[in-house]
Amino acid sequence: MKYIFLFLLISNSSLAQINNNRHFSNSLEKIDEKVVLRTDRNLYISGEKIWFKAFCYLPGETRQTNLSNVLYVEFYNNSREFMVKRKFNISDGSAFGSIDIPSEFLSGNYFLRAYTQFLKNHPLGNYFTSLITVVNPNIALPEKTNLERANIQIIPTGGELLDGIKTQVVCKINEDISHRIESIYLIDGKKNIISSPSISKNGICLFEITPSKLSNYAIKLLLENNDSIVQPLPDVSEIGMAVKSKISSNGELVVDIFNKGKRISEISQNYRLMIYSQNARILAESNFDLINQESQLKFSADVLEEGINNLIIKNKQDSIIKFSAFYHQNKGKQLNISTDKENYSQRERIQLNIKPFTNSSDYTPMDLSISVIKKGTTYKPDILFKYIMECPQLIESYLQDIEFVSLLTDEQINTLMIIYSNMVSQTSFHKMLKKNTSITQWIPEIRDKSFISGRIYNKTNDLPLPNTLVYLSTFAPNQLHIYKSQQNGAFVFSLNNLVDHQNIFLCSNSNLGSEVEFQIDDEFSSEFSAINNVPLSIDASQYAFLEEMYVNMQAEEIFRIKRGTIHPPEITFPFNFWIPQVSVAIDDYVKTATLEMFLREIIPDLVVRKKKDQYSLSLFDDGQDRFIDDPLIMVDNIPIFNVNNLLDIPLAKVEKIDLHLGTRMIGGHIINGVVVLSTNSDNFGGIKLPEGSSFLEYQAISASYGFDPPVYDTAEKKSSRLADFRNLLYWNPNLRLTDNDASVSFYTSDHCSEYEVIIKGYTNDGSKCYGKTSFKVE
Repeated sequence: MKYIFLFLLISNSSLAQINNNRHFSNSLEKIDEKVVLRTDRNLYISGEKIWFKAFCYLPGETRQTNLSNVLYVEFYNNSREFMVKRKFNISDGSAFGSIDIPSEFLSGNYFLRAYTQFLKNHPLGNYFTSLITVVNPNIALPEKTNLERANIQIIPTGGELLDGIKTQVVCKINEDISHRIESIYLIDGKKNIISSPSISKNGICLFEITPSKLSNYAIKLLLENNDSIVQPLPDVSEIGMAVKSKISSNGELVVDIFNKGKRISEISQNYRLMIYSQNARILAESNFDLINQESQLKFSADVLEEGINNLIIKNKQDSIIKFSAFYHQNKGKQLNISTDKENYSQRERIQLNIKPFTNSSDYTPMDLSISVIKKGTTYKPDILFKYIMECPQLIESYLQDIEFVSLLTDEQINTLMIIYSNMVSQTSFHKMLKKNTSITQWIPEIRDKSFISGRIYNKTNDLPLPNTLVYLSTFAPNQLHIYKSQQNGAFVFSLNNLVDHQNIFLCSNSNLGSEVEFQIDDEFSSEFSAINNVPLSIDASQYAFLEEMYVNMQAEEIFRIKRGTIHPPEITFPFNFWIPQVSVAIDDYVKTATLEMFLREIIPDLVVRKKKDQYSLSLFDDGQDRFIDDPLIMVDNIPIFNVNNLLDIPLAKVEKIDLHLGTRMIGGHIINGVVVLSTNSDNFGGIKLPEGSSFLEYQAISASYGFDPPVYDTAEKKSSRLADFRNLLYWNPNLRLTDNDASVSFYTSDHCSEYEVIIKGYTNDGSKCYGKTSFKVE
């Protein structure tokens, strides 16, 4: 929600209390929030279900300390079109659920991103985004498209080559060329060979050069058909600044700063080196000068954030003159996963033993997720690295994945950091800092329920309508909410116990009629980062494997096997429309000519009055022992303010009339009882709806599903003819290890294949955990 609306719900004192309880700073701008998303696998057949878990936490706090209570998950394609939007509850630092992939999805790479309202205060790169591959066997794979990217990209560290400064350089070579390369050379202006860099099969190479201002440099490619390509490196500059950083053996961050060609008057001024987190929070800073053309600064590595840290150099005018990024990772907890044997038969019980590689004396509880999948449904390291190089906007997210990082070499991490620093320029980071110094616009959602907010205004003059009663109705289940708009026309509703997709009705008691209009705030982010298209990489060698996956999914559909069991929320309402004091079924009585006559003659405790052609209703109040005027009138859960329109409903369309007697309070507003008409039509009995009213679609909190694999613990179950073919053998997003040794058991299916067991998570003190093993079903 926007700040102006949530302020109505959460007082500053309550926020301060929350912050104090969790040892937070009083300033929200100084709080980091992290979301890390983990899916059961990477490769899916269209029509399958994506199971996921999100770890939501505050760096430096315990794992159970989460700031927000609602997670937003979006699934979109390369064209930046949202395919699915969902919301999930965050509890004890994690959220989990599932998303159905529509069966009509085309084959391709898609993006799954997760964030909270509070993260919307930060750059889009801070939203955790992962890549998902979907294959639709019923539709031909898309042809490779020409992405019109440069054949060869040369990216030096810091974006420039400085005279006499040793520099690492990344060379990215287009796939259409890289597979034809026989040799690659770094040459100088006289065509002398300086070195012969090695190149990966993905067309990436990393090399070092100490350039001289007296020469030019280029990369020369010799291709298989005796052709050659020469790509010049950037010109060598005599003036500039270079930054190099590393973690020393004694655990210090060492930053070396080199200056080339600046005059004494320039280098003698004071500079400031600042280390920022990904959310642009200052982690450390130090002043320095460059009188000796270079300077070295040291910081304790304890101040660093795990993942990407940003180094910024500012001059005394507070302008950014140099940007650099480096990666810092604390060693995670390696999990030892063992099976009771290597090979299993169909429908056999498997027991996994999970044990951390740690001494029992320093053991800490763990929050884990476990996935047992058909081998080949996760990305191979070289394919994932290729995808990330195609789309460097994914670097931030994947460098938070302990499995991915554990497979990277130091050279690959350096390559990613050079690409990332080039992508996040000084200008873009300056914009990030400017945004983060502004007022916090999005306040954390600290309640585990849905909200809907907006404003009511006069669309003729665009002026707000203050002190206007706004009514909101839901239909599955029936709820009614009332809110008096603020001076700026703002309103906000807290919606309890709503699940998934909902239709909502909004209206008001304003006498402006059709001039009334509602503007609803979009809780989901409508922004996209400048994300690159990631083409699908599937070759003929994978067709048989994909066919197996497709057959498994078809078997599940044919036998109508559902692996997810819904866990509905407990339904409680402050006002229960289901228990009226008076309930009259129309068919139980002789029908009269009109609804007016039926109300007058049959319904007790209700009086119909007429004055100058205007009708009104009154209800008897036992507490006051008298009739009270102007009760709230509802037709199929929609408020009606014109009794004349109500009485125009044909009696044949009315099924039941309920009376809720006595005064009630809804949303701080007192109502004089409720008259509820239920019709047998799908158009509210044909009644004229309040002018200015509107229907809208709303995404409430998605229901929680549990993965329920079959259990073959009896001879009868093992001999069942109900086929069991699964690409996902087992999934548990909420595995809590409270002992130094734990076990998990499940059963194999009818599908004979090799399977991988992957466990990821965090300890309560914030350390990452990871473990992997495999077994076969024969």
